[in-house]
Amino acid sequence: MEWYYAQNQEQKGPVSESELATLVASGIVNDQTLVWCAGMANWQPYGQVRLAAAPGATLAPGSPGTFGHGAFAAAAPLAYAGFWVRLGAKLIDALILLVVLGVPLFVLLLANLIPQIQRGGPPPDPAAFIGMQVLFQVVFVLGAVVFNTFFIGRFGATPGKMVLGLKVVTPEGEPVTYLRAFGRAWAEQLSGMLCDLGYIIAAFDNEKRTLHDHLCRTRVVLKR
Repeated sequence: MEWYYAQNQEQKGPVSESELATLVASGIVNDQTLVWCAGMANWQPYGQVRLAAAPGATLAPGSPGTFGHGAFAAAAPLAYAGFWVRLGAKLIDALILLVVLGVPLFVLLLANLIPQIQRGGPPPDPAAFIGMQVLFQVVFVLGAVVFNTFFIGRFGATPGKMVLGLKVVTPEGEPVTYLRAFGRAWAEQLSGMLCDLGYIIAAFDNEKRTLHDHLCRTRVVLKR
């Protein structure tokens, strides 16, 4: 029996059952990898296919009690969003946050500095200036967490992702909860703190996952 599997948004195969076993042993095919063979109505995660087989039996596509007879709900391969389109969505979101949070904070800063400069007073106290910077940073972090939690928990996507047709889902393709969206929002802060390496790893991951996707078990996919 010949098998096909999905890798990097592409269909691979056909491969024999022994070749498929080799791919599993090497880690190229794992429980989340979508597979298909003749007799199956739809692509299914390999983990479900493996568990459907009788204990100790070899996978026999289309045999009664395994798969190919409606044993599973329909499943379609997830189309993972690439690094560059995710970067574009992130830049759009950053611009929105800059306008919503940065402009008011900048106006507040000027409102405190301009009168002092006009009076010819001494320069701002360094401690107060540092305190203002810390306040701005805290506001931006909390604002980003609230922003991501609300939009991903409510719509499955931030405005930037909506514009570019992306969505955040679970590994099974299901919508994420507010709780997972909240945890992912904080995990994303960690991705940024590590010199943005948490974002960059998506360019080399076979499912285009960032660090916060790994930590919270999420995927960013293209809307169908």
